[in-house]
Amino acid sequence: MATELSAAEAQVLLKPNRAAAGEAVKVTLLSLLAQGLVRIEEETKKGRFRVRKTVFIRPTDRTARALPPHAVSLLENVRAAQAATGSMQDLVAQVRRAYGSGLEGFKKRFILPALESRGLIQKGRVLWIFPNYRLTPAGMAEKSRIESDIARARTIPGLPRQQACRGSGDRACGRQRHPAGAGAAPPLPAAFGCDAQLGGHARCNQLRDV
Repeated sequence: MATELSAAEAQVLLKPNRAAAGEAVKVTLLSLLAQGLVRIEEETKKGRFRVRKTVFIRPTDRTARALPPHAVSLLENVRAAQAATGSMQDLVAQVRRAYGSGLEGFKKRFILPALESRGLIQKGRVLWIFPNYRLTPAGMAEKSRIESDIARARTIPGLPRQQACRGSGDRACGRQRHPAGAGAAPPLPAAFGCDAQLGGHARCNQLRDV
């Protein structure tokens, strides 16, 4: 392909009708983190009975190279969340306002149209009412390449099968790694949390609470 798919686009291409919109948001956030466009801060406060940790998602001063529209939109929402405290809770509230409570707006406004414009999916209707997407021949070929990447990722020594990126692969999940030397990132909380590690650096679960 002339331009490689982003992590979110690859994830949705595998199952365009069933892919979770929240998962697309999650992998896009991790991509922004890996590119150094956002950073994670943790604040720990000791209370009388327990220690409370708050995670903040902050935009950085790094200039973004050409980003796809969905990544630009999410980065704008990270910046908008700073008007409150910039905490993960604030960001979750912000993206729900922007894309809807189930985050479907992120997928419908950005990811699906991008795949359709590139000739990878075609929109149709079920019972003349409900939108339905099917892969074009080009989309089937790209899906096959992504699935091949996933299979190869699962053979990497030291990366157990269950830790291979779900619904992505080398081209989709390689961008989500932290820059070398950045050290282990704190796990993203439940809203953007995870159970699989990307190269031992960033963790990426299926998004649960959004």
